[in-house]
Amino acid sequence: MIRRFIFATAIILCIADSAYAADYINNKAKEIASSSPALRAFLNTQKAQISELKADNILENPEVSFSHLWGQGGIGNKYTIGISQNFDWPGVYSARKKVISARQKVLSDYAMVKTAEIFLAAKEAMIDAVYAKRLIALRSVVYKQVDSLYNAYKKARLTGDITVLDLNRAVIERSMASRNLREAEVMLIEAGDKIRAINVGCNVESVMAGIEYYPVVKVRSEEEYAERLVNMNPLLLAAKSEVEISEFQQTLASASRYPGFSIGYEHEYEMGERFNGLSVSMTLPIYSRKNTVQTADYNKIAAEESLTELNASLVAEYNTLRHKVISAQSDIETYGKIFSGYENLDMLQRLFQSGQINLTEYITELTYFVDAQIEYESFIHTMHLDAANLNKFIDLVD
Repeated sequence: MIRRFIFATAIILCIADSAYAADYINNKAKEIASSSPALRAFLNTQKAQISELKADNILENPEVSFSHLWGQGGIGNKYTIGISQNFDWPGVYSARKKVISARQKVLSDYAMVKTAEIFLAAKEAMIDAVYAKRLIALRSVVYKQVDSLYNAYKKARLTGDITVLDLNRAVIERSMASRNLREAEVMLIEAGDKIRAINVGCNVESVMAGIEYYPVVKVRSEEEYAERLVNMNPLLLAAKSEVEISEFQQTLASASRYPGFSIGYEHEYEMGERFNGLSVSMTLPIYSRKNTVQTADYNKIAAEESLTELNASLVAEYNTLRHKVISAQSDIETYGKIFSGYENLDMLQRLFQSGQINLTEYITELTYFVDAQIEYESFIHTMHLDAANLNKFIDLVD
């Protein structure tokens, strides 16, 4: 009964650790992304683009004119004062308004894409940090064993029990183990530098201190990914909005072929007489708008083709990443039984210390198992990077 309780408690603690890891890395990545200078710059650029579009959809500035002519032969002077307003065909303004509204939607989708890119970069950096910490733990065990071997051989050499070559080999192995450990420590520093580069104002030390476990990987069904792709992938939503914009651009191009107008008021003084009246003029877009409708039609076709291509590309990307993660999970489960801890290294050390294997056999086997375990850790690391890419939009909004 007590064993069952201990086993159940261990499972609960593992689940709690995993849940904490998933929440910690995802939440920290969201915090880093949301306050990133790159995202703020992107959003301000968007606002500038929208402001520019709105500025193009207002009336032109009124035009005020004044002329003064001097007469000869005593007939007096003449002057004219006028004010006029130019405007496009009324349908142009409503068509532009629809384009602007759709463009705002597209920019909002692109903002989500940018946020997801930064979120993914931050999450990948933290996954790199977990990988580095696991390598540090592994290589620390290796270094301790080799260092213990070196110290034992150093004493044995003083008594003449081993040769100089044996001691030199122990020195070399110790040096290599130390260098490998330092390389893993540099990897951890590099992961922190990546986070700092993404968000210079982030407290990197605090973030790195809380990173301990890989996040939980959740792989959805192909049907769920397909549904989420259609309904929430901002890349695809933006492409759909681009098609909608191209349709509004067609309407705008058609409306722009109609004449523009200018209406004004004029006051004229000549030979003691005053004249007041209206002026009306019309701009005929015979040449300037000649190919706008055809251009809009081509843009719509291009937007539709781009949407089709993007949809197929994203589906293929989702399926490829999904199958890679599922395959990796299966292999990790198999090899995890072998590399669940450092039992292989401990067993080798006991065999060597008991004299069942010699130095050459010990170093050869140690190198083999360490390389294999590092390959296993690299495999896990790559799987988590693929999973982060697969679920970047889902993890960002969930």
